[in-house]
Amino acid sequence: MVGHKGPILKIIVLEPSKLEKLTQESIPDDPKVITCSLDNTICLWDFEKMSVETVMEAPQNSELSCATGHEDGAIRLWNLEINSSVLLKCHESRRHTNTISCIKNAVWKDSEYLLCGSYDGKISVWEISEKQSTNQKGNQSATIFPQQR
Repeated sequence: MVGHKGPILKIIVLEPSKLEKLTQESIPDDPKVITCSLDNTICLWDFEKMSVETVMEAPQNSELSCATGHEDGAIRLWNLEINSSVLLKCHESRRHTNTISCIKNAVWKDSEYLLCGSYDGKISVWEISEKQSTNQKGNQSATIFPQQR
């Protein structure tokens, strides 16, 4: 497979050995590299071969964004086109206490949701909504308002 056709905006390295130290469990996976590009693609690379395993492509005129889960239970939404991110926050009693192990987005009844699973055995569901605004120069922008359900 071929890599990106446009400039690369972000590189993320997934290292199972770091997670093994945290969880004290064996993780039978090889390191992976994730890259995001202005060509509206996200590529998952085999670290040793530096070959593309998977390509995810967004529609041509959409913003390229993704969500990441972290070892401390944090969840972050990224807008890769403007190099910004939002940390999803909730009440301490509903917060994940261990590594986020999986993330999936879903659309239902005109609403977008982010479902996150963790090694703590919890699932969190976030409704992701946008508030459209116009500045003094007439430029439109959107602000993301995640709310935990």
